[in-house]
Amino acid sequence: IYPNPTQGLVLIDMNDNDTYNLELHDIAGRFILSKAFQSREFVDLQMLSDGIYFLRLKRDTNFIGTRKILKY
Repeated sequence: IYPNPTQGLVLIDMNDNDTYNLELHDIAGRFILSKAFQSREFVDLQMLSDGIYFLRLKRDTNFIGTRKILKY
């Protein structure tokens, strides 16, 4: 997941062809967006206020992890 910190676009590159689901939440835990993607995906954060966001990744029903993203 890069660049991080970011001013807007973040690239998620999983290096395979599986289908993934991402969820984006703000620092207070409020849901912002959900999206399914394969292998690579750009997430546009330009419309969001500067701050800390959390990106959760899943493959099928398996939780992969959470990454903190700093938008400035």
